[in-house]
Amino acid sequence: MMYGRALQHWYSCVSMGAGYVCGGQTASGSALGSPGVATTPATDYYHSLACTKSQGDNMCFEKCLREEWEKPRPFYSIVPGVGTQCQQYDEDVNRRCRNQCGLK
Repeated sequence: MMYGRALQHWYSCVSMGAGYVCGGQTASGSALGSPGVATTPATDYYHSLACTKSQGDNMCFEKCLREEWEKPRPFYSIVPGVGTQCQQYDEDVNRRCRNQCGLK
């Protein structure tokens, strides 16, 4: 179904000791357009059956993701060209960190 991907919430997780820390983006108000904010552990959490490993263990990459998650989020919107929705944010952060760490 074409809408399946569009309705999925995307975020990334990295292992931290015995657990995981995750980061993503959501809207602070209207999904049509509002300031983007960090998601919370209640919305973004590691679940082995729902997650796909996209990168092998790499300290540089994992550190980069954690640092990116500390930065302010871009304007959020599900409307193309208006803002950055969660899938775009996750892809952008992962791409920046792969580039920074020399990964594919």
